[in-house]
Amino acid sequence: MSAWLRLFMPRRIGWLTGAGTVGCCLVLAAAVLGPSLAPHPVQLVHMLENVDPPKQPPSLTHPFGTDWHGLDVFSKVLWGARYSLTVGLASTAVSMLIGLFVGLTSGYFGGFYDGLWMRLVDVVLAFPSLLLAILIAASLEPGLLTIFLALSMVSWAQIARLIRSLVLSLREQEFVVAAVALGASHCRVILAHILPNLLPTLVVIFSTRIGVMILSEASLNFLGLGAPSEAPSWGVMVFFGMDHFNEAAWCSVFPATAIALTVFSFNLVGDGVRDALDPRLKDAA
Repeated sequence: MSAWLRLFMPRRIGWLTGAGTVGCCLVLAAAVLGPSLAPHPVQLVHMLENVDPPKQPPSLTHPFGTDWHGLDVFSKVLWGARYSLTVGLASTAVSMLIGLFVGLTSGYFGGFYDGLWMRLVDVVLAFPSLLLAILIAASLEPGLLTIFLALSMVSWAQIARLIRSLVLSLREQEFVVAAVALGASHCRVILAHILPNLLPTLVVIFSTRIGVMILSEASLNFLGLGAPSEAPSWGVMVFFGMDHFNEAAWCSVFPATAIALTVFSFNLVGDGVRDALDPRLKDAA
């Protein structure tokens, strides 16, 4: 039975993975269709045109209530899915590309090149990831690009170390030794023999890191280091909603719930993919 069939078998891990998949699909749909599905505008230009009272509790007209500007919280949550997923997916992809390049080349070539990269990896991993991301974001101009750069720069080192350890094992395998003995170039050995054997691991890493990136993006936005205050970002909504928590708790509760459910869904899918494709990573994740 294939790994993908095992992933969705009707047992405990299968049901959890299926529930996570449904949650991920809903978030992706909100990110793609959110602007067209949002019942009310949320752009800053519409604040002056808005006639809804601020801090209105949830109702049929406004399922999640209105915020301190009178804007619909449900519409802002839908828009926020696009912000979070864009930064989460992009930073995960870039950090994986950097980590893959460093891990592949340092593990395959070894020697001084390997030692140089691993010392840099040690320096990056010496700092807590979120703290280092805060330091990088605080030194740049606040914005989504800043969050993307900060998360990408702090996340590649752990991936590089994992990929390097796998490459060190693969380069001693008989099929790699035979390819080198037959005169295959380094580029061909890496691309045709080592990289294909890393694909299951790369899929596992990508699926498990998305939730971490989304939570980190929300954390940086909550600290005021990311999107501007008028952006319909979940982290920004929670940050400014806390100032009005006593009068309008829904302004921060609903976006915080969206963050929690999104991260939980991606983590469930990531765990299911990991157990199905590469159970060896269960203890390393």
